[in-house]
Order: sequence, then structure tokens, then C-alpha cells
Amino acid sequence: NYDILNQASPKPSRLKETLDRICATARKIMDADWVLVYPLLEGKRYRFDTANASHAGGLKYPIESVITDKPSLHGITSYVLENGVLVIRNVDAGNAKVGHKRVVSNTFIQKEGVKALIGIAIYDVQTSQPVGILYFDYRTAQDFTPLEIHHARSFASLIGYAISNTRK
Repeated sequence: NYDILNQASPKPSRLKETLDRICATARKIMDADWVLVYPLLEGKRYRFDTANASHAGGLKYPIESVITDKPSLHGITSYVLENGVLVIRNVDAGNAKVGHKRVVSNTFIQKEGVKALIGIAIYDVQTSQPVGILYFDYRTAQDFTPLEIHHARSFASLIGYAISNTRK
């Protein structure tokens, strides 16, 4: 953590490097197939900072084709931003829903073959406002333990600190 945080500097170009390093570390610790970070543009709750979006792991499609400028209004990302966390152990299970929509029907979930995920909202450490979203995605169903969910939240906090530090 100390090494990663020392890399966060006021230069916007360094934020992507820092987020890439956090994603790589988080992927190893969480044993995820891939980890994605979508920072939000400063002061814009529903607009992504696509230049600093980061990931680690093998996606089937290029990251540029995955990231859009904003989340869909009633999609998974909007849900996570509103509720703080989403844990889906098996997307094929009947209860794996966001609102009334089954998670398995999501285009990204289908294209990438996601079978389990943890989505965590990232908050600014000083203002508690959302500054991004963190996803841990898996191609097999998972039985996430409370400790794994705690680790996911810890990585989201670390990312929130890196984003806040860079924006100062």
C-alpha cells in the first residue's frame, strides 16, 4: 500500500499508472480473472474518466470497447454507485438481479463470460462522494467469504485515496 500510494502524484498521467498497479495487486490477492477501475470525472457523478480507467487480467475484448462515457441508467454500475456494493456469487442463479433485471442478461456479462463479481463504489476519503467504481470479475461461480469482501472494500478505499491524492 505504501509503495502504491507514494506513486500517486498531482500529475493526472500518474493516476492511471497508480490504478494499473493497484488493479494488478488486487487481481493477485483476490484471485480474480480481471479487475477493472472506472474513475469518475471530478464533480460528475455519472461520467467516467476514461483516460484513467484501468484494468488487470485478460478480457476477451479490448478495454476501450468495454468502457463507455457513462453508465446505463438502470445498469449494474448505476446500482453499485447508488448502493455501494454488489456481490454476485453466481450470475446464473435466479436471484442474481439488479432491480427486476437478471444480471446474466447484461451485455458485458455475456460477452466476457462473467460468472461471479464484486462491484464496490469508490469514495473520496475527504468528502465521501463517489469517485469511481471497482469490479472484481470471475469466469467461474465463487463462494465469496466475508474476508474477501473486506479485501475488496480495502482496495476500493486505497483507490479512493489515490484518486483523492492525485486531484489535490
